[in-house]
Amino acid sequence: MSDLLKAMENQVMRNQLLELFQEAGPNGANEKVIAMAMKKAGYPVKPEQLKKDLYYLEKKNLIECVKCENKALKINMDVYMITPDGIDALEGTTEVPGIGVE
Repeated sequence: MSDLLKAMENQVMRNQLLELFQEAGPNGANEKVIAMAMKKAGYPVKPEQLKKDLYYLEKKNLIECVKCENKALKINMDVYMITPDGIDALEGTTEVPGIGVE
């Protein structure tokens, strides 16, 4: 795959992730839910690629990761949610390189 096509594919995937987080609202979503939702939307993603995309979006301050832990219930997971900057990128009020907003 050419570098240009790979870059476009990455932008589309990141945009889809932002849209998913916007739909998830303030409760966000964990990696398992994200992967299942992406697959259902027609964008199956490998776990290692999902981690890279989540890291990318987090470093751009478009999403945030919150650690959810409850030792009594044996819950320990990362929950991701969209930030105000992520919403601005989706709405097109802020241009973010690497994000393919349509």
